[in-house]
Amino acid sequence: MNPANYLWDCERLISWGNAIAQYLRKYSNIYLLREIPGNVGDHLIWEGTTVFLDNQNISFKEIAMQDLHGVSSINGCLLIPGSGALSKNFNEWLPELIQLASTRFTNVVVLPSKINPEVESVKKILSLSNVAFFAREAHSFSKSKGFGVVGLGVDLALFSQYFNVIGSNKSSPNLETLVCLRTDEASKVTSGGYSLNNQVNNDISVTKSDLDGWMQAIKYSESIVTDRLHIAVSAVMLNKKLFYIDADVNKLSNYFEFTFGSTSPTSEVILVDLEWLSNKKYVHPNEVS
Repeated sequence: MNPANYLWDCERLISWGNAIAQYLRKYSNIYLLREIPGNVGDHLIWEGTTVFLDNQNISFKEIAMQDLHGVSSINGCLLIPGSGALSKNFNEWLPELIQLASTRFTNVVVLPSKINPEVESVKKILSLSNVAFFAREAHSFSKSKGFGVVGLGVDLALFSQYFNVIGSNKSSPNLETLVCLRTDEASKVTSGGYSLNNQVNNDISVTKSDLDGWMQAIKYSESIVTDRLHIAVSAVMLNKKLFYIDADVNKLSNYFEFTFGSTSPTSEVILVDLEWLSNKKYVHPNEVS
């Protein structure tokens, strides 16, 4: 992240990143977990994490998730990339994996993530003595800090190479609005009594097969409508007009408040609701029988 590339003060993010790096430097023989479950938006976190570690001159080896079972014991530290897989809606595999990793490695560090300790399996692994966690926003931190070793740190997706050059939403006369609303069980649209307008909705975290295509879809759009966190983050970082709907109890708003504080790459970050989406015909209210 080069401040010279930005029209806003990103020193705050750099400072948080340096604090994470300082913490990680106390460990030796570091491994980074790879080949873990996630949609294309999660690939941005993985890519940003490797860029961050390289830029901070933190040496690491890689280990695939499926290889953990074959490891007997390693005197080293396993880094687990950040995610939303310790949250209310998504906690199917990560708590169990952290439990396993804690028996294979001397130390485990879970990089900045959303953390919901009200989920029993999440609360249980927070107390593991050789596992440290970073929460990616203050709300998760305040809820989880009493259950284990939990610090606060920015999402490492922000250090992605895709954000080295900031885009402009005036670079093409043919730019349109990209509507990317969730199509999974975490959709606030479907849980709120609406249905998606599939003629306009394109959930690129599912429909795109790679990170390049995913980022291009955002880069070449004038504005973004979404409830997906890393689509919203990329829209902000690439200076797009963003209309976002909060999911899972102010998930996006909490992230923005901590990550950017009083500064932001763009002033056009607008919180909308289901009624706004319906008025725009992006969703349809379900008929009541």
